[in-house]
Amino acid sequence: MVRTVDRQSSAIQFGLDITDEQRQFMYVAQFVFGLVQSDESREQHSELIIALGEKALPFVGRSESPRFRQQVQMLVGDRYLARNDAENAWKYFLSAAFNGDPEMDAFVRYDLGRVYEALGRNRRAYANYDRAISTGLPPSLNETAQTALERLKLRLDPDDELLQEDSEDG
Repeated sequence: MVRTVDRQSSAIQFGLDITDEQRQFMYVAQFVFGLVQSDESREQHSELIIALGEKALPFVGRSESPRFRQQVQMLVGDRYLARNDAENAWKYFLSAAFNGDPEMDAFVRYDLGRVYEALGRNRRAYANYDRAISTGLPPSLNETAQTALERLKLRLDPDDELLQEDSEDG
């Protein structure tokens, strides 16, 4: 039996094959964005988000709208992290960090904090959460990042310079 993800991906491939090169990235990305309208939809369609996101990204070089690359990379990374595949998530989050929309920096840093924490890289996690907070996260994510800093503080050496910088700022 053919998986639903494979059938949907094949249907999108058909449309992709008849779409102008400059529009191929956005053609696929629009499907990805449509799947993440709610947390429930995001969870339900994780496999499809990954498949379509990975299908879209090779076309971004010819895109009329490359600014959406970072959002697609972050969505794919988020879905890999939800599958407990921190290595693949890290690759996408790190790539998103190099596609610098300054308005997205806080979100990228927050996601890097999440993935570094999952990888057990506590110093990097702490530094990225701290940077996300200082760059300006929305209140709900700011609270989550603050909680993560408190959790990570217990895993760092009390003399760590990251902790010293925070105490000097406060």
